[in-house]
Parts: sequence; structure tokens; C-alpha cells
Amino acid sequence: MTACSKNARDSKKPDERAMSMDREALEGEVLGRVMMVRADASRAMGTGHVMRCLALCQAWSDLGGRAVFHTAPTGSRLEELLRREGVEISYAEHSAGDEDDASELMAKAQNADSSWIVQDGYHLRVDYQRRLKGSGLPLLAIDDLAEERRHSADIVLNQNMYASAEDYRPSGPETRLLLGPNYALLRRDFWRFRGRERRTGEVEHVLISFGGSDPRDLTGMALRALADVEGSPEVRAMVGPLNSRADELRSQAERTALDAEVLVGVQSMAEMLDWADLVVAAAGSSVYEFAFMGVPALMVQVADNQRLGAAAMAAKGLAVNLGWHEDITIEGLRNAMTRAIGDYEARRSMARAGQSVVDSLGAFRTVAAMMSR
Repeated sequence: MTACSKNARDSKKPDERAMSMDREALEGEVLGRVMMVRADASRAMGTGHVMRCLALCQAWSDLGGRAVFHTAPTGSRLEELLRREGVEISYAEHSAGDEDDASELMAKAQNADSSWIVQDGYHLRVDYQRRLKGSGLPLLAIDDLAEERRHSADIVLNQNMYASAEDYRPSGPETRLLLGPNYALLRRDFWRFRGRERRTGEVEHVLISFGGSDPRDLTGMALRALADVEGSPEVRAMVGPLNSRADELRSQAERTALDAEVLVGVQSMAEMLDWADLVVAAAGSSVYEFAFMGVPALMVQVADNQRLGAAAMAAKGLAVNLGWHEDITIEGLRNAMTRAIGDYEARRSMARAGQSVVDSLGAFRTVAAMMSR
């Protein structure tokens, strides 16, 4: 693994061992160790927490470790994906974030001889962290909002562009902060595109991606908007594992003149983005995938936790922020798409800016930091 670039934002003086650790040495540290991950997915919260934890599990497993996912059952394709990636699944039997849930997780982590516990989810608050610390195991907390300023975790990871050490200052010197896109957690299918420079051309392919559940049917709105966009680009609409509208969306696409395909169970987001010239999407953690692949993005905020990220990405020129989902109209979306398709320079600028910020090594940097503790 290469060393972190000079613009990495670790709130403390970089640990030289973590930053210079090569892959062979890191494999020696991780080999045979168990990482227990606590994260959930649902139609309401989407799949983002699970998917970025999967990226960390993949890096851990790639280095010879064993990853166990402790999660609420969904009975969805998401569980099939975790198993296909070699991740073991342990089902949570208690309400997420309560004392019994923490006790169950600690017991399972100890029984598995875990080396680390990882938690990701807004329902897993600081009191939950304090209980987990009672296990004696080191804890990594993945965060977005910095609402819980005094974390009890050994490491707090916030991969967002707006992340600041000031937001976490009360956490104390014992908590290490991994902040910014240098720690963006990208899954294995992106790794093979590392170092590739995107070439911007005409918009022939448009990808629609509104997350794992899309409860507001923004996918359908985007299809309706694209139906009247000049130039007739080829369209692929991704339907996530917790979205039940696939048949309805196919019927909708068939009623238009669009050259559109509705895709269910996509196994490689990276391949979809390699195909795309423009993406219309939710402003969740996938925005760092768009940036890495150099795909210009029109972002819609579908949850409160996306407001800061969308604003920061737009301010840095990495994407276009279309605003809050309730304020989006079909006409407004159509106009935004038309402008983006017609503005080559803006799209090229977004592609270059994105690829200068995200390099897909974030999961490995995170593992290196964990092993340097």
C-alpha cells in the first residue's frame, strides 16, 4: 500500500508506522485477525452504512483477516452480497443501540476473538460506544454528522469533505480522528480503476442511482425528466436491494421513447460508472465513488445528513447540488440535465476535481491506522 498523500487530514501528527506500512507488513499485522462490524440497512435508512462497511471488510479480508457483520436481518439481496464477498453474518436480536444490543455485540465479538469492533449508524450513539468499550476491545466509529462531539471510540472516521477536527475536539486526546476523502471507503470493484484518468466526451450514457431503497421514487422522476431531454442518451436506472418498484419502473420506461434499462442486483457500481458519462443520484456516500471514477454528478439531497456533504462537494466543484428532494420538480431536473449535457467544460472540470480528491485507498489507510494503535 502506498503512503498517504500529503493532503491527508488526520487530526493528530500522522503515525509514521501507519502511514509508511507497506502491504506485506500490513498483511502480517491483519492475518488471522477478526473484525466485528455493527451496521444496519432498511428501506428508511438506506444501505449506505452497510455498503461502506463492506468496503472496510473487503480491505480487511484482502489482507488476510476475517470479517463478521452483526446486523438486523433484512432478508434482502444485501445479505446475499455480504456472503458473496466472504463476510460472515451474525443477526442482531435486540433493538439497535440499546443496552441489550451492545451486550449481545460484545459477547459475540469476544466469542469470535475479535481484534476490533466497528460501528456505523446514527442510531448507535455515544452511550452505546461507552458500553462497547466495556468489552476491552478497540472501537472504530464511522460518523458523518459530528453531532456526538465527545466520542468514546479509539478511532472516529468521517470521510466527508466538510469533516473538521474542531467538530470532535471534546473527544479528548485518546481518540484518533481520520477525516476527509483520503479515508473514503470504496469497495473492491473500484480498486482496479486506480490511477485511471477519465476522458470527458459527449454525454451518451446517463446513470440514475438513488440508493438502496429510494422510498421517494426519485428514480421514476428522473426517468420522466430524461424522456424530454434532447439528444436521447442511453439510460440505465439502478434499483437497489430494498427498492420494490423495479417492475413499475420498467413499465414506466417502456411507455416513453427512452432507450432505458432498469437494472436490479447490480454487482459492480464501478462498472456502471465506467459506462456512464453523467450520473443523477442521491447525495449520499456514493458521491465519493462518482468523484473517484471522474463521473460528473447531479446530486439530490434525500436525507438531512446529506445537506453538508452536497454543499461541500458543490463548493469544491466536484458535483452539482440540485437541493432538497421535496423542492425538486421534473422540469427543474430536466433543465439541470440539459445544462449538464450541454456544458462540456463544466463536466470536464468536475471529473478532474473528483479524481484529484479520491484515490480508493481509504479502506486500506483505515486498516493501517487500526493496526498502528
